Amino acid sequence: MGIASILLFAAAVLFMGIGVVTAWLPLVGFIFAFGSPTLALIGVILGGSAISQAKRVGRDSGTGLAGVILNTLAFFPALLVAFTCGVCNACVSSAVINPTNIDQWNISIKPEPTRQPLRKPHGPFDEPEQEPSEPDDPHSPPPILPEPPLDPGPSKKP
Repeated sequence: MGIASILLFAAAVLFMGIGVVTAWLPLVGFIFAFGSPTLALIGVILGGSAISQAKRVGRDSGTGLAGVILNTLAFFPALLVAFTCGVCNACVSSAVINPTNIDQWNISIKPEPTRQPLRKPHGPFDEPEQEPSEPDDPHSPPPILPEPPLDPGPSKKP
């Protein structure tokens, strides 16, 4: 079982390389990319089983230990390949299997509506916010000023 574990390491590394190269092929790249960490995980299990069996019989467990170490080292890059190339391949496969009609999307560019800035609520001691003033334009009409209050004249006190 130790030799089988080492052979699974070689197969996992080979699947990893093929998964990277064939990431653009539907289903083929997916199988190789996700097969690589699966093979490495099976290799770790077989290597551990080989170590256990060798200790039970009283033999050297070197090949099983080598299989566990090598497959553990291959598992993490294989997982990275599966998450990058395998997912990319799944997206490409989805687009090939389910092509969409681009006319259905009806994409048009519309300007966003203008939004008023949010105003914070005023407390009893807060100063009211002033409206932002327009930049001074020499060609703009003069500002409209409010009419002054009417003077009622002198008030008569009783």
